[in-house]
Amino acid sequence: MMNHSKYIWSFAVITVCLLFHSTIIKAQLNLPQTSPKATVFQTVGITDIKIDYHKPSVKGRIIWGNVVPFDSIWRTGANEATAISFSSDVMIEGKPLAAGKYALYTIPGKEDWTIIFNKKKDLAGPYNYDKTFDILRVKVKPLANEMTESLLFHISDVTLSACTINLEWEKVRIPIKVSIETDAKYMAYIKDLIHSEPDDAALYRAGAEYTLMSGLHQDIGVQWAEMAINYKPDYEAYWLRGNLRAKLGKYEDAIDDLNRGLAAAKNDKDYAEIKPEFEKKIAEFKNKKGGLK
Repeated sequence: MMNHSKYIWSFAVITVCLLFHSTIIKAQLNLPQTSPKATVFQTVGITDIKIDYHKPSVKGRIIWGNVVPFDSIWRTGANEATAISFSSDVMIEGKPLAAGKYALYTIPGKEDWTIIFNKKKDLAGPYNYDKTFDILRVKVKPLANEMTESLLFHISDVTLSACTINLEWEKVRIPIKVSIETDAKYMAYIKDLIHSEPDDAALYRAGAEYTLMSGLHQDIGVQWAEMAINYKPDYEAYWLRGNLRAKLGKYEDAIDDLNRGLAAAKNDKDYAEIKPEFEKKIAEFKNKKGGLK
């Protein structure tokens, strides 16, 4: 009788251990998800935008007005509320939104959608939604779109100071316009750096390069390029000042700068690649000046 009880006890212990071990293995398995996680990242100017979401699929279902009801709060994805973050202050559809991370809720409608940025992030679903944590609400118009099987976020129309966040699913696209004061932010940023390190040629060069790239503040860019030349008269600084002067219509000065830059580059290991670029620009500026020799 004792031996029989001992066998039963041993069998029970082994069974419990096996079940426990099986549970641990299942917990550790990285099983594929029906609505897999996805991330979108985009830098606009000097602002980083990140969207973390899950991608539900249509699977032959009627989505709008059925799977996703009209005029009801939606977590804008599956499994948990979609999260969106901005590394600096932005404008959403013309309305200000502070830098930070938000839960992105929506209220889909037949004629328009309400886009909601809610401060209570990391929520599992609409039943945890709390309107008192809303930071911003904007209205956008839904657009007809080609069939998109799995929900998709993507960022388009990217410039130095703007972009469009697109939500696409089934045959609907929701465009959300974002604008950013990139120029004001960057100019303040580079001026602060220059103020703190006024002898750093690289900072003046970076500022001049920004003005050349953006087409803004080119008179200030010329001044910064001159300061870069004062501290480090290399071919890059002459290239920047020459191109900025050309943008301002000062082609003779621009050609002089490029010739100086070409002379400064003679001992550079990449001179063979630098030389044709400078010569091409010099020829271009001579032509614009009207055949200046």
